[in-house]
Amino acid sequence: MAGYAVVFCIGFSVCAVWFDWHSFRIPNRFILFGYFTAFLIQMLCLDKTITQKLLYMISGAGCPIFFMGLVWKAGGVGAGDVKLLSVLGTILGAGEILWCCIMALAAGAFIGIAAKVRKKKKFHFSTAVLISILIYFFHL
Repeated sequence: MAGYAVVFCIGFSVCAVWFDWHSFRIPNRFILFGYFTAFLIQMLCLDKTITQKLLYMISGAGCPIFFMGLVWKAGGVGAGDVKLLSVLGTILGAGEILWCCIMALAAGAFIGIAAKVRKKKKFHFSTAVLISILIYFFHL
C-alpha cells in the first residue's frame, strides 16, 4: 500500500478518535473534509482511468455503508463510525475496507466486553476502527 494511504488512513482515524472522545460524535464537516481529501488523493495518485478511479472510490465508500449500516440499524455502532469507515473505504477499496470492518467489529467486541466489566454503558467505536486500521497496515 502506498505511503499516502497509510498516512491518510491513520491520521484521519486518529483525528476521528479525538473528536469521538471529546464529544461522543464525529462531525459531518470532518467527514466531508475526509471525502474531499480522499477524492483528491485518489485523483492525483492512482494510475488508472478516471472511470476506474471513480468506481474504485464509490465501491470502497459504499461497502461499509451497506455492511456497517446493518449494524448501525441494529444499534451496534453510531452513524459517525459508519461514515468514518466509508471515508477510509474511498482510499482502501471495497475488499480491504470490508476486512477492516470485520476487524473493527472484533475489536469492538473486546472493547465492549471490557467496558461491560468496568460497568460503563458506552464506548467509542472509533477506537475499534483505529485498531482495525493499525492491524491492517502493520499486521499487529
